[in-house]
Amino acid sequence: MIRIFTYILAVLFVSGCSYKHDSLYKESKNRTEQAVANTKKAELFQKDKIKIFITATYLDSLDYRDSKEYEEFVVGFHFPSIDNRELDKEKVLKNTFFKIEGSKPILVKKLKRDDFLLSMVPAANPWNSYYFVKAKKIDGNFVDLDIYIDGFKSIKFKFEKDY
Repeated sequence: MIRIFTYILAVLFVSGCSYKHDSLYKESKNRTEQAVANTKKAELFQKDKIKIFITATYLDSLDYRDSKEYEEFVVGFHFPSIDNRELDKEKVLKNTFFKIEGSKPILVKKLKRDDFLLSMVPAANPWNSYYFVKAKKIDGNFVDLDIYIDGFKSIKFKFEKDY
């Protein structure tokens, strides 16, 4: 009798924990789905070889902040190691400039590997270099993020705002 009672108690305990865990999982899954929907990518080539892989995540619809006074992005740069030894990554990143709707952002900050914002980015990894780019709020339904890298063509990402 004690075994049956202990077994029932254990089943109730585990099912209670799984319910809480499930609701946390659903919230995390929804945020990840929104982040994927608000992420765009581009590849920069030289001599038919990928030199830089860029991802940009628009943080507008990801509810991690109280107010939406700014346009905010996390931009990641990946340098494939195959046939990319001659590219000075630090020099490339130092000569990279951002514009949002044709204006300079009010903040560009290199993110550390353990930064909270990287938890918002789908498939963030420690091999990429990530930047937080912040600009004044833009009116309209779309926002453009331009990335200028010395020695490469500029990249333009167009994001739809979440209203």
